[in-house]
Amino acid sequence: MFVAPFSTIKVRFRRTLAKLVLTLVFVILSTAHVFAVTYEFNNGTILVDGIPYSLADFTYTYDGASYTSGSGLNWYVSGVNVITGEALSGIETLVAGSSDGGPGSYNIVNNTLTIRHNVTADTLAGAVSVGYGTGRLENNTVYIDNLSTIVGNVIGGAVRGELRRLNSRNNSIYVYDATAITGDVIGGSSDSGSAIGNLVHIESGTITSATGVIGGSGTISASDNTVRLDNGTIDGNMYGGYTDNGTATYNGVQIIHGNDSAHITGDIYGSWSGNGKVSNSWVTMFGNVNIIGNIYGGYSDNMTSTGNSVSLTGNSIVGAPNVVGSIYGNTGNIYGGYSRLGDVSGNNVFISAVDNITGNVYGGYSDSGTSSNNSVSIRSSSGNFFEDVYGGYSRDGIARENIVFIDGNININLTIGLEAQIAGGRGVSAIANKLVIMNNAGNIRNVAGGLGVTEADGNTLELLGNSAYRIGWWAYGGKTESEDSPSHASYNTVIVSNPNVIVQRLAGGSTQDWGIDTTANNNTIIINGGTFIGGVIVGSALTTNGNTLTINGGTFDTAIIVGGTSTTLNNTFNLTTEIRAKSVRGFSTFNLTVNTVNAVIRAEEYVTFEDNSILKLKVSRGAPLFERGDTFTIIETSDGIIINGPVDGTRMLATSGMTLCYDVVLGYNTAKILYATVMSDGLVANPQLKSLSEGFLAGMTALQFGANVATENALQNMAITTKKGSGIFVGTGGNATRYKTGSYIDTIGFSIAAGIAKKVFFDYGEMVAGEFLEYGQAGYDSYNSFNTTSAINGEGKTQYIGLGTMGHFQSVSDNFIEASIRGGMYKTHYESNDFEEYVDFDASAPYFAIHFGVGHIQFIGARTTFTPFVKQFLTMQLGDTVKVAGDEIKFENMLSTITRAGVQMSHGFSDVFWTSIKLAYEYEHNGKARATLFYRDGATMFDRDIEAPSLTGSTFAAGLGFDITPRRFPISTSFDVDLATGQREGVSGSLQFTWNFKAKDVKVKKQR
Repeated sequence: MFVAPFSTIKVRFRRTLAKLVLTLVFVILSTAHVFAVTYEFNNGTILVDGIPYSLADFTYTYDGASYTSGSGLNWYVSGVNVITGEALSGIETLVAGSSDGGPGSYNIVNNTLTIRHNVTADTLAGAVSVGYGTGRLENNTVYIDNLSTIVGNVIGGAVRGELRRLNSRNNSIYVYDATAITGDVIGGSSDSGSAIGNLVHIESGTITSATGVIGGSGTISASDNTVRLDNGTIDGNMYGGYTDNGTATYNGVQIIHGNDSAHITGDIYGSWSGNGKVSNSWVTMFGNVNIIGNIYGGYSDNMTSTGNSVSLTGNSIVGAPNVVGSIYGNTGNIYGGYSRLGDVSGNNVFISAVDNITGNVYGGYSDSGTSSNNSVSIRSSSGNFFEDVYGGYSRDGIARENIVFIDGNININLTIGLEAQIAGGRGVSAIANKLVIMNNAGNIRNVAGGLGVTEADGNTLELLGNSAYRIGWWAYGGKTESEDSPSHASYNTVIVSNPNVIVQRLAGGSTQDWGIDTTANNNTIIINGGTFIGGVIVGSALTTNGNTLTINGGTFDTAIIVGGTSTTLNNTFNLTTEIRAKSVRGFSTFNLTVNTVNAVIRAEEYVTFEDNSILKLKVSRGAPLFERGDTFTIIETSDGIIINGPVDGTRMLATSGMTLCYDVVLGYNTAKILYATVMSDGLVANPQLKSLSEGFLAGMTALQFGANVATENALQNMAITTKKGSGIFVGTGGNATRYKTGSYIDTIGFSIAAGIAKKVFFDYGEMVAGEFLEYGQAGYDSYNSFNTTSAINGEGKTQYIGLGTMGHFQSVSDNFIEASIRGGMYKTHYESNDFEEYVDFDASAPYFAIHFGVGHIQFIGARTTFTPFVKQFLTMQLGDTVKVAGDEIKFENMLSTITRAGVQMSHGFSDVFWTSIKLAYEYEHNGKARATLFYRDGATMFDRDIEAPSLTGSTFAAGLGFDITPRRFPISTSFDVDLATGQREGVSGSLQFTWNFKAKDVKVKKQR
């Protein structure tokens, strides 16, 4: 059998393929491809490049529908331009480019329908594709101008038939002049695919539509479609993108340069989807336009709506003009994002210079889903808002982390009732929402950071700026609205910094019903200015604990001031200015600042202290300097009394700043005035500053333990185990120790000393000497309690690094003498939250240390020794200067002098293994951490001594040790455990290693 060569087969295949391609091109060009042809309607005929044809020549029927098309029944239609130059009527569908379908690929692109006269037709289209094939429908356009009147629907490009998987992409409709259209206007639609990038641009005219004006409508999805309205009237809805079941994303409606007569009577949607997700869609309006209807950046009936926006800029009206509850029904609502059943998140509404909005404004709205991270921003507006404004709203779900920001002269429902309000978020649960009102705000009825049915926690309300405005009824950080269910409004915050705001009633956290299980705990109100008429209540519920009110300014002449209603515990009142009020109650802690000799609190009726209340006094640095015997008023009531106040004769401190104080005693003038008398010689250092010195003292404790590791453990092991020649030694130890300083310091740390040593022998004895590097660090906690003020807990860490040298000489008569010199740098860090403000500092400086010791080794038998010893340790830690609360604190040089005496009993079970017991007594002669406070009063510098904590005192110690010195190995090991009690108490342990360079055996006398 003959087989053709492979090269011959390739030639035959190429020739066959070329014939097929030429045949296909011929078929397309001759029978199925229409492009670059102009069809013009004129006197009942169609001119095709000037040649007349009958209208019937371009009409065909598909699936019972009649289509009049310039392109005929073709596979590929491009560049067809159909122009109407006369009035037309009686046409079902007039289309520039079309394809009837059937199996195969059908492409309809770049076709144009131009309408320049009145037309009555069911549909006008740039392109229509019907059937069940595949292909493209793109870049088709409809132009309508010349004051035309259109009766029928207008579509840029349409895919008809559910079996076609064809997208409608980048089709456009342009409406010019004062054209009137009765019917729907759709940039691109697909019954079976997606609508992508289609456009409807209306420069002027009137459109009356049953369905609306739609940028793009798709079955699978609608994305990047746009409706733009420059001027005109739309009687119907507007949709950037529309889909029943698919996703809708990046669609939008833009309205610009409107005039006063233009209006939209329907709703506006950036995107609309019935059962799909909606995201990143938008509505933008700029100009004078009346919108009678609702505005939605993104609308999904059943799925999520995220990242959508509405931006309104211009003197426009949204809703029925100047009418609330009008014949239009629920109109004028604005939604950045909307979902009936799904979550809404990341949506926003921006409003600027709008005349009136008759409905509600929502950054995000959901009936049953979660509304989170949505926002509403209203700026530079001078309009009236007749309903509610919410950053996020969920009727049956959670509203979380939404925000409303207002910086405009707006008015909210001043005359229609008490229900309309502004809130960062509203839901069954309102969590971490925020409302901020800045300058130029008008008059508002109710405001809240968050409104919840049963939960309103972690919300924030801020009233800022300088311009005058009024909160006409209530202002809440967080409020619950249930009247028959347990609820809580806790951890909410209110900040008022506007000096010109007027607030009727202010609450940090509030529940609707006090008679059931309700709580309002840990709420905070900070007031820096403003006028408060009715009341300031931090926590309003059946149980109110841990709430805090801070007043730095403002007017409260007619207000009641309440920390917590009903059962209260640990509510705090911080007052830095002098105020007048009707009454004060519900606080367990009063932090009051004295600015003059006048009363800090002047109450018309009463001031009530809760049981076991705490009063803390502060004297501002700007107040007069008081001397011994001076008095100043704390609380004064005009018509009432001070209830359950401090005991007459109570001794306490009145702090000035954080570092200074007066020693005062409290007294009463009848039951109406509480005053204080100065007992100290003017200002003295705050005794709490002793805690700072203990942080400095912690550095010395670490250096003392380092001395033990280096000179008690490492040196002794070096002396005992180093053989003739040189050796490397390492001593390390850890400790957990309490130092009694008048209070105490607890430390946990470690130290290490490592170096090289050399032993030499003489006729009269032996000596070993070495140099070493040392390092140590420790963490510490300190505690100080005081009779006249609160206790202070401090904590931190300290570390050091240095060099040293030491030596040990033992005579032939078994007496010994030893000494060492050490030096380096230390660093101490301190911090505490127990002062009026958080305190931390770092101190660092050089240190120097020496030690000297003597003793005698008495042998009792061949392997037992008894060794008495006496040692002296001197450690110098240089001082440093740090800044605390704006004042300088200078830590002086600190000297520690320790004398230690004791005995040690050692026994060798062999030449290899020895054990020892040690008993010692030590006394710290110095160890004081002296410090001086420097502060300024004007141009004059003053100084005050700080109480010095001290390590002075006696300590008793006992220890157990083990030595292992192998005969044939150059490594020796020691281990010790020590217990201490007295001024220093705790446990420590050490481990030492010595490695000898030379191994010449010599008889070594054991000290232990």
